[in-house]
Amino acid sequence: MLAPKLASGAKHRRAPLYALSGWVKLSGTPSKDPAASPLLSESLDLSGLNGNAVVSIQAKASHVFAESGTVTVTERRQGQAVPPTVLKSGTLYSRTGNEKASVSAHPASAFMQSVPKPFLDPIPARTDTFKGRAEPPAKVLGDLTYADATPWLGAELPVRTLLVTHWKAQLNPDLRAGLTSHIRSHPEWDRVLFPEKYLPVNAASAASAPATRP
Repeated sequence: MLAPKLASGAKHRRAPLYALSGWVKLSGTPSKDPAASPLLSESLDLSGLNGNAVVSIQAKASHVFAESGTVTVTERRQGQAVPPTVLKSGTLYSRTGNEKASVSAHPASAFMQSVPKPFLDPIPARTDTFKGRAEPPAKVLGDLTYADATPWLGAELPVRTLLVTHWKAQLNPDLRAGLTSHIRSHPEWDRVLFPEKYLPVNAASAASAPATRP
């Protein structure tokens, strides 16, 4: 997800990128805004990136490798942040399931073998390649189906709440049917799907009363 602004307790989290799962390679320098983050996820947030970092966000494990420079990892448990860890160049942060995270002075061979091959080399900046080019037309992918949305509908609460705002205008029959059938798993959609439940008592009574002729 690009540029989300997530409400989380008393603090707001924002970053250019939110990763639900997968691999990300980041390059950067520290932001002037101490609250800014280059990457957010359910299991960890990054900040203070000064160099290159390779991040893996998977269902049961998360890893951050400080390829060069330094980066700060703020672990998240049940939606709450724990004291941050600063990684120095060459160190690896690893967390599996609910176990306590560990930091290794050198990345394990198993981790290095799992890194996508393009991420093993420096990724050159390609901004100049696209300067002056016309923006290509948007490609229509079709309606958002419930099956497509399901991974995001199971994300952490701040993400799910944000998606209600983004997706309520895209309630096609398939997405509506899926949400309605599994509403216990998606309580944040209840007000959108069943607005009549949230009407004032008098208004709800009037809405349900049969029409009469004068």
